Amino acid sequence: MRNVAILGGGISGLAAAYYLERERRAGAAVRWTLFESSDRLGGVVATDHQDGFRIERGPDSFLTMKPSVSDLAKEMGIGDEMRPSLNAKVRTHILLNGKLIGLPEGMQMMVPGEVWPIVTSPLFSLSTKLRMAWEWLAPPEPLADDQDESVASFVERHFGREVLDRVASPLLAGVFGGDASNLSARAVLPMMLAMEKKYGSLARGAMASQKQKHGTGGSIFTTFRNGMQQFTDAIVDRLDPARIELRAPVREVHRYYDQWRVVTADGRLEMYHNVIIALPSFVASDVLQKTDTPLAAELAAIPYASCMTVALAYDKKTLPALPEGYGFLVPSTEGRRMMACTFVGHKFPDRVPEGGALIRTFFTEGIELSDEDTVSLARKELQEILGITVAPRFCKISRWPRAMAQYTVGHIKRVEGIQQMLQAHSGLHLIGAAYRGIGMPDCVREAKETALGILVG
Repeated sequence: MRNVAILGGGISGLAAAYYLERERRAGAAVRWTLFESSDRLGGVVATDHQDGFRIERGPDSFLTMKPSVSDLAKEMGIGDEMRPSLNAKVRTHILLNGKLIGLPEGMQMMVPGEVWPIVTSPLFSLSTKLRMAWEWLAPPEPLADDQDESVASFVERHFGREVLDRVASPLLAGVFGGDASNLSARAVLPMMLAMEKKYGSLARGAMASQKQKHGTGGSIFTTFRNGMQQFTDAIVDRLDPARIELRAPVREVHRYYDQWRVVTADGRLEMYHNVIIALPSFVASDVLQKTDTPLAAELAAIPYASCMTVALAYDKKTLPALPEGYGFLVPSTEGRRMMACTFVGHKFPDRVPEGGALIRTFFTEGIELSDEDTVSLARKELQEILGITVAPRFCKISRWPRAMAQYTVGHIKRVEGIQQMLQAHSGLHLIGAAYRGIGMPDCVREAKETALGILVG
């Protein structure tokens, strides 16, 4: 009987437990225990329900093109509960000089995929449009396979500072909450790096991709009918509750002969053949400090950013007309605290009741503010940007300190080094958003590979 400890009850730990439990029920000789320090499971995945509104406290969806979440949902029998984003209003706006300007049609992140929308867009100056044309004709040298650079450097090499400031930086800030001058192009934009290597010109590659996609349809994002927590709740429902320990932080993990000893905060000692650590890397560092100090130091060196969302519910009839589209992004050059804003009903209509409107704002600063000051800040900026003067029906604030791992320049090499260090610790596994992808599909995929790998190893 293989005994496995799982540390952390976020999406990664839950997915690992699910696949181990699935194999146990199919006859595998495995037993697992999940330790979670808080009083709830799901980590940053959480959905509130009030007055017919479904309000996401954490991620509001997952990328449709990455199949691990949708595959697991179908396996659990909730595939028909998935809901695509509303592509008819897929356009995103950029706040520029206090006005909302739509991203040109066909843009793939910061890369132009069609010519005429770029030519006619007021988002870019003439010099930037000429720079985009020159990128097609005489692209820069591709990044060498053994090198890395910042996202800022990568974008500037191809399209210049204006595209970085107005599009790339705010787009990535909404995903990573970080600074493009620190984020790793190789870790954050792997598809762009592959496109650069194949085509040289990103614009040429994006336009080729547009032709291949033409007519294929499909939504960019997917969620669940009752919110993202429906997915994690479905996983929990399929686990043995007797194997889950809440309010059970782990203090230390260390080798004891041919097994691993897990020491809980209340002093209990448990022995396991395998330990899956599905914790933020800085927490994993504390747990492993006495086992491998250099490994713990590498884990602690992965930086994190904090974030906060403020969701404001309104009666739709009291609001000025909102622009079509998912919402807008705010470049740092605009001098505002808000980083992004989503018009929830435009993206997922069934999250908002008839006659209601839900606006969800995103901040990476101000997490220390009081509730009153936070709501005042969000309302002030929404009034200045959208002209909303009425008070919301209610507000929901969600604060996530040190929740977003930062894939800084050299991140891939750091993770490779961590994996090499783990080879000296048979039976010890690290999974989660700090390493090979921050999205839910990446976390589920890695958890599945790890859990099933333990059983065949």
